[in-house]
Amino acid sequence: MPEHACTNLFVFQAFDQITQTVCAEWRVRIDDMDQLRSILAPESEDDPVLEYRYDGLSRTDICRIGKLCRPPIVPESVFTAICRPSLAFDGTPYLIHTNFELPLMLERRKPLAVFGDGYPSE
Repeated sequence: MPEHACTNLFVFQAFDQITQTVCAEWRVRIDDMDQLRSILAPESEDDPVLEYRYDGLSRTDICRIGKLCRPPIVPESVFTAICRPSLAFDGTPYLIHTNFELPLMLERRKPLAVFGDGYPSE
């Protein structure tokens, strides 16, 4: 069982229409895993600890999940997915911009990013 299976942190995600990359996240706490699993069913049947990303969720399902959050929230309409936060970032009190470099640069919110590859590059 993954180490983060005991946590109750999740992240709502929104995707950029052009790049199809995550462009916004909202970290939430959900205590009722059974209710969350019932909303995500039948896709969650093979995911006992809810570690997968669930995307393409309907507005109704996103709002139902928002009611499970502590405190309850009404997610903005841009959010269409939910997943667990990365294990590496679980302990940070803020969201990390890793994997957001391209959308941030395209929005002119991040003036510089460094991308690397092993040498020799494939």
